[in-house]
Amino acid sequence: MSKEATVDIPEEVLDTIKSQIQEGLSEHNLLATTTDDKSRKAEINITSYRMRPDAARLTVGIMAGCDNIRSNVAIIDPSNKQKIGESEIKIEECAAWGVSSQVIKKYSEGVVKYLAGE
Repeated sequence: MSKEATVDIPEEVLDTIKSQIQEGLSEHNLLATTTDDKSRKAEINITSYRMRPDAARLTVGIMAGCDNIRSNVAIIDPSNKQKIGESEIKIEECAAWGVSSQVIKKYSEGVVKYLAGE
């Protein structure tokens, strides 16, 4: 997983996203348990990240803007290193209710669904 140089994501958020994606892939039996060179690879490049502080979300709601996470997710064939599938995954939440952890979870679930073919 990588992020564009212009995207500022706190390390703890990036770690949470990675962990949730790995957990979801494991639940779908899609996570390689070894460094098998025959397994397909996923490349995730986060292109946009904005998260309102929870306090701002609750006090001023939509006037604080929207939360968003966007990325390009590609599936790579290990035999020729070519992309065999690619999609943009994006989550945007403008509601005043909820917390940032819910937005991150929703994003991670979207990535897992794409990689699982759902």
